[in-house]
Amino acid sequence: MTQHQSLEDGRSGNLPARREFSDLSEARDLGNEPRDPRNEFSPIPTSSIWSIIWARKLWLLGAAIIGLLLALGYSFLQTPLYRSTSTIELNAPTAPVTASGSGVNETAAPPPTDEEYLDTQVGILRSRALAERVVQDLELVPPAADGQPRTVAAIASEIADGLSVDTTENSRIIELSYVSPDAGRAAHLVNGFANSYIQLALDRKYDATVAARDFLEKRIDTVREEMNGAERDLVRYAQANGIILLGGEGGESAGSGNSLTGNTLTSINAALAEAQQKRITAEQRFRQASSIGETNTSTAALRQELASVKAEYEEKST
Repeated sequence: MTQHQSLEDGRSGNLPARREFSDLSEARDLGNEPRDPRNEFSPIPTSSIWSIIWARKLWLLGAAIIGLLLALGYSFLQTPLYRSTSTIELNAPTAPVTASGSGVNETAAPPPTDEEYLDTQVGILRSRALAERVVQDLELVPPAADGQPRTVAAIASEIADGLSVDTTENSRIIELSYVSPDAGRAAHLVNGFANSYIQLALDRKYDATVAARDFLEKRIDTVREEMNGAERDLVRYAQANGIILLGGEGGESAGSGNSLTGNTLTSINAALAEAQQKRITAEQRFRQASSIGETNTSTAALRQELASVKAEYEEKST
């Protein structure tokens, strides 16, 4: 059975005449024919490329100018944005520690790499509560007009979008940046955020101090009441058992002990203390005198023995 195929030459622009083959073997032989090297792809020389570019230089220059003008027009049509930056140093709070028995106050500082503290402060700077405080501190709420007045929360949400908080690696420096079409507004708001944050930190410290003072005052009142109750119990016990309280031993009730008997006992105690002091002084003098007498006695005995030895020596020498 005979099969006919047709091959078309695609290397030329004109449609070639159709050739018919009686069988497939002739078609395969045609495919194995050697190719013409002139029909292979050859690289375009650089000089030809430059000549083409030079021939179309006006078109290329015009396209570059048009692109530049379009870029300038687009940049001029865009609203300019201004960035204002402020830096804050974050120092972790320190707690005063009193050494036991020394009375010297020492300061216990937290570790230098406190990532949790820095992350907490960055969260406060980005919080909506701080933005609302900035709105209130800078008085950004406009007066009520005919329409619906703007709330503090709405203005805070608007100004918070332009704030960015960035941390510096291996340091406690926080960089606040605010972007706005108005340069003065950007500087005003970034300084407002920094000042409001500092004031917020001071208010928190003040609130903590007030809370500690209130706690200590309540504790002092409680201890004072307990001490007064103990003193009253002491006075009742002394009166019940016939004990006379001298001045300074009864606290608030010490004035009741300033009676004649109390004054007499005070004088007797003072005289007793003075007599004991005199006795101690006299005893010290007596002991010193006794030691001196014993020294003189031992010296006289030595002198007598020396005299007898000398006499014996002279007797033997003669």
